Amino acid sequence: MFDIHLLPIHLIAKKEQADLPGFWVTRAPKRCDRSRSKDILIMHIAFDGNAPVNAQVLDPMMEKLSTLYYKTRGSTTSAMRKVTEELNTDLLKKNLQWKIGGSSAIGLFTLMIQKGSVLFVAQAGPTHSYLLNRTEVQEIYQPEQSGQGLGLSRGFKLYFSQYSLAINDTILILPKPDKRLQSKHLQGSPQVSVEQLRKRVMSMPDEHLEAAIIRFHTGTGKIERIKTDTAFVPSVEDAIRLQTQQTETNTPSVTEEKTPLSAHAREAVPQAAVESAPAQAEPIPATLPEREQLRKASLATHSEPVQPSIFNGTTKQNGVLRDSSRATSADRVRQASANVQVSMPDAAQIKVLIGKFYYAIKSINTWFTEKLGPFFGRLLPDKNDENDTLTPTRLLLIAITIPILIAIIASTIYIQVGQREQHQLYYLQAQNYASQAAAAADVTLLRNSLEQSQYWLNKAEDYRISDASAALRTQIESKLDQLDSIYHITMQPAILTGFSANVQITEIVPNTNDIYLLDQHQGRVIRLFLTGQGFELDSTFSCGPGVSGTIMVNKLVDIVAVPPNNPFNATVMGIDDAGNLLYCVPGKSPTVQTLKSPDSGWGSISAMTLNLGNIYILDTANNAVWMYYGDNFNFTDEARFFFDKVVPDIKDVYDIAMNVDDLYLLHSNGTMTTCTFRAYSQAETKCTDPALFGDIRPGKPSDLSTFSEAHFTKLLTTQAPDASLYILDENTPSLYHFSLRLNLQRLLEPEVNEGYPAPKEALSAIGITTNRLLLLAYANQLYYAQLP
Repeated sequence: MFDIHLLPIHLIAKKEQADLPGFWVTRAPKRCDRSRSKDILIMHIAFDGNAPVNAQVLDPMMEKLSTLYYKTRGSTTSAMRKVTEELNTDLLKKNLQWKIGGSSAIGLFTLMIQKGSVLFVAQAGPTHSYLLNRTEVQEIYQPEQSGQGLGLSRGFKLYFSQYSLAINDTILILPKPDKRLQSKHLQGSPQVSVEQLRKRVMSMPDEHLEAAIIRFHTGTGKIERIKTDTAFVPSVEDAIRLQTQQTETNTPSVTEEKTPLSAHAREAVPQAAVESAPAQAEPIPATLPEREQLRKASLATHSEPVQPSIFNGTTKQNGVLRDSSRATSADRVRQASANVQVSMPDAAQIKVLIGKFYYAIKSINTWFTEKLGPFFGRLLPDKNDENDTLTPTRLLLIAITIPILIAIIASTIYIQVGQREQHQLYYLQAQNYASQAAAAADVTLLRNSLEQSQYWLNKAEDYRISDASAALRTQIESKLDQLDSIYHITMQPAILTGFSANVQITEIVPNTNDIYLLDQHQGRVIRLFLTGQGFELDSTFSCGPGVSGTIMVNKLVDIVAVPPNNPFNATVMGIDDAGNLLYCVPGKSPTVQTLKSPDSGWGSISAMTLNLGNIYILDTANNAVWMYYGDNFNFTDEARFFFDKVVPDIKDVYDIAMNVDDLYLLHSNGTMTTCTFRAYSQAETKCTDPALFGDIRPGKPSDLSTFSEAHFTKLLTTQAPDASLYILDENTPSLYHFSLRLNLQRLLEPEVNEGYPAPKEALSAIGITTNRLLLLAYANQLYYAQLP
């Protein structure tokens, strides 16, 4: 985990401001989508154009975008795209309002998500960022893929990229760098302090500068702003030039007053473009006293007041750097509401309005009587009947009904035509990106183009689904699946009627032709047996809590399959939280054996696995894995501590699995610890914590401590000839297939048979039979399919 150190930089007319509007860094709030709980959000927006800037509304905007991101489910890139779309919509509305006066603003948006050691970057507009590490400087800049910026139209381009982070890596967000700045000028930046890097950036000749430095250190996830001890002092050359300009402007002239931008604001209103400063003159040597005088003169030239900053008197709330001395967003809204004067109509005005409405209705009545009365009279029978004349009430009804009917008809036509046009507009955008993907040689560009195409296709199919859009979707998803090594598996129910609503399947243990399911709710085992017509439920099978002789068996917490020819004739074995082993036999009562407890006593038994006739028990409360040597599946030996001198922290471990001498421990945050048991008595058990996953898919980081998109919950190993490791991802949902060395082989995504409704519950258990039959449980529903 990293600590993040921040240093925003903001210069106006070469004068350093205390804050950078539009810069936002925060961690996940307490209430957020689970898949976002460990994400660090970094945002910055700058502006091109000539629209006026009201920095006071940037803070609410950035806060709204932050809330939107942390509430959005799905992949990280889809959530980033949704945030960008929201910002683009708001800026587009502002630009449509300003267009009357000839003003416009283009948003240059940088959005970054830090997930552990992975950094996701999205850029809208020709904005620059740099990743500075020990070996190289990577410029993050793709103007062809990131487009012109936000706020110009409903459509926008968004460039995605992904990077691996290490300790002391630095991110430099620099939306509008000087054209003379090159990557080589930033070489060696990770070896210098953030303050020195700040001076490098501020030495650029631009009078107006926006930048942010973000450095990652080893830590516990803190977000801190670095304090600078000294203000930025212009160079001697700048001071001479500014002093000369001040002398030249002593003569009366009409100049435009430029007000400095206020500090942090929250609903993005664009920044006015500022003319670039003239080129600098040749450096003029000066003595030390002269330099001091020039420095004072330069500072005096820029003595205009500065708006209060969000970093003055900062406090941290949910990881956001906030200003305790400033009013909150709600306070500003209430103050703004109080300043708005709304003129309410008095009684006389209301009477005038009622009178106008009355005479308008009367005029309509008169018009219908004079113009349409004879026409309707000829249509009606018994024309001489006085009761058939068009009364004022009927005419009023006609006057009201006809416009409503016309509006309904017009709306129907508009909706049909408008939806078709909107569908076609978004479909063409999707088709354009699909064409770019077909021509892409770079894997990152290919993936980005496919995801953009998928995004616009989703928007097109929000209006209607055409044959062309359905064909394009199949093409896109097929290519993305190929890139991500995703295989789709069609599942079907193992038991058509399912189980009762209070059943919660948390473990699946196949054994020959039987399947055993652990119902966590009742702590009992359910048995299914295979027949010629499929799986059937054994209602007579007994394996669960109760009294056996003098032993009280509690709810079972885990189960394992027992090989045949054991002395108990058992097919499955369970364990409760008191260390009681329950040997279960179809058609008979179970047999109980109580394990000898460790010297420290049992803490919290949460999982068990069987390997080479020995059992391994996870005790998270004692931060231990206890092993029992079996004598023909009779476990009367003492408990042995699996680890040696170095003991990993396993109090948050979800599940364990064994393969020969290798132990796999799955943590709640998705990381893995692997340990190899000592080969002989004088050796030591060695552990790797965390063990790195290998991702062989193109365009993906090769070594990862975790997969940020996934939420791993269950672990399973299979034996030769396909010795593998399978991990259940609850988020997608899918099954990650690894080699025993933790190299990702493929992703298996289950798809429910079209004849049955898709389960709403999350995946809760996994099992694989010896003949490669995959079993998946969704709470109280069990599905199966053949592994490809």
